[in-house]
Amino acid sequence: MDYRMFAGFNLISSAFWGVSLLMTGYFFGGISLFSEYLGYFLDLLIVLMAVAIIVALVAFAYHYVKRNNDGSTE
Repeated sequence: MDYRMFAGFNLISSAFWGVSLLMTGYFFGGISLFSEYLGYFLDLLIVLMAVAIIVALVAFAYHYVKRNNDGSTE
């Protein structure tokens, strides 16, 4: 796929993604059940993202150390 076609599809898909997220937030924001617990959901989402980042960093560090120690013959 040439670059111009890729860039065109990328622009179209990113516009669709942005509009779909905005519309989803608009429609679900009007429901009282969601708006009542939105703060708790965002706190949970932040905690889950932090845990995922920490797990990824630990796995990266483990593989980095293991890869560098396997090559040494001291």
